[in-house]
Amino acid sequence: MHKPSLTVVTDRPGSGKTTLAHALASMIHCPAFCRDEFKEGFVNAANSSHIELANDANRVVCETFFEAIEFVISRGVSLIAEAAFQHKLWVPKLEHLADISNVAIVICSVDPAIARARLIARGLAVGWLIVGTRAAARFRA
Repeated sequence: MHKPSLTVVTDRPGSGKTTLAHALASMIHCPAFCRDEFKEGFVNAANSSHIELANDANRVVCETFFEAIEFVISRGVSLIAEAAFQHKLWVPKLEHLADISNVAIVICSVDPAIARARLIARGLAVGWLIVGTRAAARFRA
């Protein structure tokens, strides 16, 4: 049986992962699954904000993200998966997915100052940038 392709696009926040994932998906005609878009859907369904989410929301979103990837791959559909790589979460999942797909990993690279500027602009655009020590620490390169 032919194995579908799973292209993982990853790196730090603000590195252009989502932009690249959608561009690749468009070029090779396959879906792009972006973890942050799954989280936005979760927030939307909960009629909530990120701050008000339950403590286990990130775990639920991560599990849903990987379950969706596995489902689509198991049906023979190639796809692009995008998220910030978290070694302890991704490695066990990728090992399993490598058994049922051809996995390629694309690591984005960006100047830390550009990533920081993107994060600040993103925070201002969605209204969650909080001025203060905590926010400043969050955006340090």
